[in-house]
Formats: sequence, structure tokens, C-alpha cells
Amino acid sequence: MIYATGDTHGNFQRFAPEHFPEQAGMTKEDYMIICGDFGGVWDGGKKEGRNLDWLEDLPFTTLFISGNHENFDLLRKYPTEEWNGGTIQRIRPHVIHLMRGQVFDLQGYSFFAMGGARSHDIEDGVLNPKAPDFEEQYWTLRRMGGRFRVNHQSWWKQELPSKTEYEEARHSLEGIHYEMDYVITHCAPTSIVDILGNGGYVHDHLTDFLEEVKERAKFHYWLFGHYHDNKIIDDRFVLLWEQMIKFIVKMGGKVKGQGGFCFMSERENIVRLWFNMWLTQQDLGIDSIFAEDVVYTESWCPQYSDRETVKHWFEEWNTRGKVLAWDIKQFFHQGNQTVVVWYFKNQMDNGKIEEFDGISLIEWTQDDKIKTLKEFGCNLNNYNPYQNGDTPEFRNEKTNWF
Repeated sequence: MIYATGDTHGNFQRFAPEHFPEQAGMTKEDYMIICGDFGGVWDGGKKEGRNLDWLEDLPFTTLFISGNHENFDLLRKYPTEEWNGGTIQRIRPHVIHLMRGQVFDLQGYSFFAMGGARSHDIEDGVLNPKAPDFEEQYWTLRRMGGRFRVNHQSWWKQELPSKTEYEEARHSLEGIHYEMDYVITHCAPTSIVDILGNGGYVHDHLTDFLEEVKERAKFHYWLFGHYHDNKIIDDRFVLLWEQMIKFIVKMGGKVKGQGGFCFMSERENIVRLWFNMWLTQQDLGIDSIFAEDVVYTESWCPQYSDRETVKHWFEEWNTRGKVLAWDIKQFFHQGNQTVVVWYFKNQMDNGKIEEFDGISLIEWTQDDKIKTLKEFGCNLNNYNPYQNGDTPEFRNEKTNWF
């Protein structure tokens, strides 16, 4: 099995078993690919070491390409070696950096890896920490809400590939005649950047190089991160952030022209993320999983007609209650719809406890955001009113949803 996800920035909680239960069937011969901004090699501290050890202890192997938010001073200290056809660095035995311009064979499929990207958040400059007026510059920009970075502390010129890395990439691509199954990058080709930013993103040497690859190469899918969203562009370009998707590979052997993804797993992860927000009382990405014009209907009639209202409801409700359990029992998928069967329990600040079974009927947009969500509830205290005869005997108790 091979999965992919977007930027992690040193936060690997999406890989915890409760968020990624599919790992129960994975081994170290299976892979999770992070499409840049790994962020796991950042300050060399003890907490960072524990996080890397935690990744190593997961049942699968973690692969990542570099983004623009990496500590390249620390990263370059790791030795390089050859692995599965390309050059890597082992951060841990099963936490592996796929270096730029390399082609790797993973479970019989070819992957071209080209990390790097230009930082968006440096409009106000990159400060030199050795400059005599550094402190003054730093705090002035902080007070102004400036967008800046500090050289060799939060920004490195190695965020963009070197001339040698471009030469290595072209050499690798020529060696496979520009034919590969998958392309893994952090930023996107120039034409895709224009679609994403509606002309607002700056082109650079790397996006132009990737545009050249896009025009010359034969490939099935191109996966990338960097732009903090989850969507599919022009059918073959897959932008990833928090979502995790599964490659469909090795099903009866490789057949030329085949290969794809299992987006059902992606949708299930979105639902798990939403439920986990309630359990943790944290907005872990409402903007990224709901369409702006989402319509959300609760089982007892309240309806929220856009994403901002959903966010307000989430934040306000969690000031007066706590979700104790929201357990998923089953998923059903059909086209652009998903049905989730669940058990729910909460306690309000006044001590009142509610629990019931339910289902959510979800309709998805083309880029896998929730377009509509309707919840239906069912009381737990079920009984047969005809147990004692043909005349129904109903309990004298409150019933909900009538």
C-alpha cells in the first residue's frame, strides 16, 4: 500500500491510529509520502527527536520530499545513500528523505521526486540575524504584522534547487525518457500555479522547470502540496494538505496506463477529522473540509447555511458542552455521496447527558469538500410495541426527532 499527504510542518498527529486506522494492515514495506514541508528536522531538540522516534515506530515507512519550510542546515548533515533507484537520506531507518531530481521504484511503480518551493511569506524580506540593527528590524516588522523570515533560522536559500540539482533531475528524466507513473513535488508547474492563484502567485525558476516537465513527460498523476488546500486540478494534478489518499497499485500486476487513487479513504479521513474536532474541541481545519456555501442540518432541525455559520456554531456550542463520544460504525459510498453510521454522546454544562445512534448523509464537491450534510438520529432505548399483542403499547417517555 502507498498513501500520500500534504504539508505536515512537524505535526504528525494525522498518522495516529485513531485518525489513520488503515495503518493496521500496513508493514514497513508500505509507504506514506509527504509532499514537502515535512518539518520534522527543524531545531534538533529533544521533542523533535521523540517525534521522529514516534514516526519510526509506526507500522509503515514514511517518505518525504523537501519543501520550503525545512532546516536545510540540519538536513544536509545526514549522509546520503542509494535506495530503490535514487538517492536518499535516512532520518530514521524508516523515515526517509527522497532527494531532489531522483526516480524511485516503489512497489513496481516509478516516482519522480523534486522537492523545493519559493516561500510566499517573505514579502517584507529575509532578515540577517548578524546585522547590527536586527533586533530593531525584527520587532518593527512584528509590530506591523509583517511577513518576513530570518536567514538560517526560519528561511534558507536552499528552499529552491541548485543548478546541480536541476542537472541531476534532467539526467534522471532523460534516463527514463521522461516516462514515469507518478510525479511528487512540493510546488506546482507554472500553469497549475496560475489556476490555483488566479494569477496571484509568482512564477520562479522551479515552477518553470516543472512546467517543462509537465509538457514533456508522460505520467499518470502529479501530487504536490505547498498551497494548503485539497483539490484536483485538470484531472491529473492532486493538491494535498491534511488529506491522505491511497494509490491504487499492484492490483493483479502493473498494466501500462493504469494507476490512480482511492478517494473513498480520503473522504473517510475528512469525516474522522470532523468528528475529532468535536472530541478535542479544536478547529483542526473547518475551512479545508467544508465548502464555503455548505448547508449543514442537525437531526433536530437547526440548519447552518454557510461555512462561517458552521464555524460559529462549533465554537459557541463548545463553550457550553462537551462531546464525550462520536464513534464511527460504518461507511457507505455511492458516487459523490457518503453515509456514515455512528454513535454519539455529549454532556452539557448543566449536567444533562444525551446519547443516541445516528447517520450523516454527506454530499461532496468535485474537490472533495462537504457540500451538504444532514444528520438523522435514532433513540437508543428501542423496543417492540407489539411484543404483547396486536395492539401497540407505547412507552410513556420522551421521543426525539418527531
